[in-house]
Amino acid sequence: MPQEFYESFSNAVKGKNCLIVDDNFAMGETFKACKTIIEEAGGVGYSRSIESSWSYFERYHKDGGGSGIMVDFPSLRTYFHHTKQVTLINYLCSKEFGKYISEISDLNLLPSLALQIKRNYKRALKITDWPKHTLRVMHSEIKESDNWLAKSSPEKIYK
Repeated sequence: MPQEFYESFSNAVKGKNCLIVDDNFAMGETFKACKTIIEEAGGVGYSRSIESSWSYFERYHKDGGGSGIMVDFPSLRTYFHHTKQVTLINYLCSKEFGKYISEISDLNLLPSLALQIKRNYKRALKITDWPKHTLRVMHSEIKESDNWLAKSSPEKIYK
């Protein structure tokens, strides 16, 4: 954060709960940095992702990490990783239209977003240390998703 903004930022967050929202969550570096700045200024940071990498949560949990330190309110949406977008753009730029069409066809085979969210909730339940308030937010996302017609996104698998 530029030094000239730090004082006004500190005054704005001191003693307050601050919600940090990021478009996608992979390894949590953005959330960690934002939480640190907020806490140093005297606030309390909570994080919410719009899309999440559930394979990363599973790997992190399997390796002994706790889920709550990564993100407070993870979305059950799987994130559309930027590398997939780069691949599609590169196919177009190099005029490899057959590969592009094949990739797009594969994306069309993905389940509905509502089904993907329900599947990710089952994955989340296998990670046993989520706080109850986090599970409540996940459950409300499931209820809302029943009305969504969108397709799901492919997930980058972290091994």
